[in-house]
Amino acid sequence: MSRFRGGGSGGRPGGDRGRVQSMNADGEVVASSRHLMWRKVLYERQPFADNHVDRTFLASLVTNANVQSYRLTDMIKSTAPVTQQLTVVAIFAALFFHTLHGSVSDTELLAVDAIVGGATYFMAHWFLPTAKQHLLPPLPDLIKSGALVVTVLLTLSPLLFTLTRSYASDTIWALSITLGVLALSLHDYSADQANPIQFSGSLSLNAAMFASVLLASRLSSTSQVFALLGLSIELFALFPIASRAVRLRSEEAHLAFTAVFGACAAYLLFHTSAIIAWVYLGFVVVITLVAPLLLISVQVHKREIQGPWDIAHVTQE
Repeated sequence: MSRFRGGGSGGRPGGDRGRVQSMNADGEVVASSRHLMWRKVLYERQPFADNHVDRTFLASLVTNANVQSYRLTDMIKSTAPVTQQLTVVAIFAALFFHTLHGSVSDTELLAVDAIVGGATYFMAHWFLPTAKQHLLPPLPDLIKSGALVVTVLLTLSPLLFTLTRSYASDTIWALSITLGVLALSLHDYSADQANPIQFSGSLSLNAAMFASVLLASRLSSTSQVFALLGLSIELFALFPIASRAVRLRSEEAHLAFTAVFGACAAYLLFHTSAIIAWVYLGFVVVITLVAPLLLISVQVHKREIQGPWDIAHVTQE
């Protein structure tokens, strides 16, 4: 059974009383001595003007029926994916500058690749719910895919090494920063319960990989290019999948990983530039604390009203 709710020109049945009017054969309005209450009905002629506003018009006014109240702790926890992705970008940028200036050797960067790759696989395999384990490809298939990626990178590294030699470094830095901001803005921060290993942030991934190629072309050897591009694939393509698995399995573990990655990023950035490190920490504070506090402070000013002026819709009973 269905009924119409909403719409109409005012409050509940039983409002103003009006004089009953009828029409004669000539179409003239004739008033009777009886009185009739205004009723909120659609398909019935009533002796009231079309723009009649009953005294009970605001009786069915509802305010803030669908407004959701936020808690500060929940808001801070919900910022963890954003903070974590910012941290991933900061770690990659710091490792690039350390490699560029010779603080990190080719062998050390390859060791970082191996550690990040192993940790990513462990996170995805260990924290993915048992019912979703079948979504992960078998280990032999992963090894084959990894070997194919390594072969492609080894083949393309000499080409990518000289890709931007004709461009000024300032142009490369500006493009890389722009693409990094674009990657952060377009990143998919949601967590799909149905398919947690599916990653839909294709535009963000493309921007991050393009920035990685531009930065890798400024390095001094093909082995450094190979290692840096391998790291970019692990951080920007594989790590978000593992991070989602952790987030769906345990919120506490996800927050702990975010804190550990943040400490690593701050350590690497302080050994690169103290100013950049403080800027990074400032962004983390704004995202994690200032933004939730600002949202909660303005929430008290939110006003949502619903009433008989809303469009009528059918509800099932």
